[in-house]
Amino acid sequence: MNKFRVFLVGLALTFGLPWFFLLIVPTLQMSRLAPLPVYELDENGQKVIGEDGKGNIVSYYPPLSSGSKTKGEEIYVREGCAQCHSQLIRDPRVAMDSYKREWGSVFDSMAPLQTRPTNQRDYLAGHYPVLGIRRLGGDLSNVAYRYGSREQMHLMIYDSRIAQPSSIMPPYRFLYKTRKIEGNGPSVRALALTGDLAPEPGYEVIPTGDAEALVDYLMALKKNYTDPSKPVVADAEAK
Repeated sequence: MNKFRVFLVGLALTFGLPWFFLLIVPTLQMSRLAPLPVYELDENGQKVIGEDGKGNIVSYYPPLSSGSKTKGEEIYVREGCAQCHSQLIRDPRVAMDSYKREWGSVFDSMAPLQTRPTNQRDYLAGHYPVLGIRRLGGDLSNVAYRYGSREQMHLMIYDSRIAQPSSIMPPYRFLYKTRKIEGNGPSVRALALTGDLAPEPGYEVIPTGDAEALVDYLMALKKNYTDPSKPVVADAEAK
């Protein structure tokens, strides 16, 4: 009987301790976090005090998410993007994520640019902590650095093989619609499709509201903001 009790206790600890440290502890840590206010500073680096006797808040760390970006995040989750992409750059002491040029700089740059690792507060900017479960595709923590325009991002979502023929990312053409061209020419929102992907003459492919919201969200994924408690920037050219 004593051995059976020892077995039960051991079994409970085997499953209970990992559950406690992997779920309970991180949940408690996140529940105590809140966005930090970023105050206006004068030329001497001192906080500017307003008429109410409080510091003038100019922004928050991390930047608060709202509107179309929030909807885009919901679409990101709905379409299962986190099944293949992560949003977690590990500390250099753990892995070399921060030195992968595709995760924080443009594709044609041959010099790796170090990007800062992700921290807990970064996830306060969204409604879902989309860390990801594997990396069949690149990390998206700084994906906005890799695309110079919304048009490029739309083309990647519509069919990633347009820019990368070897890509295994499935096309998300259902987020776009084909319609007859109205007026004197194609809409400014129309995708520049060629070859087999080009629509029939007289028609154009434009993004739906869901596609626009998803691009809003992805183009906001750029860690060019600083942590007031530990100032760092994602890129020397961050704007």
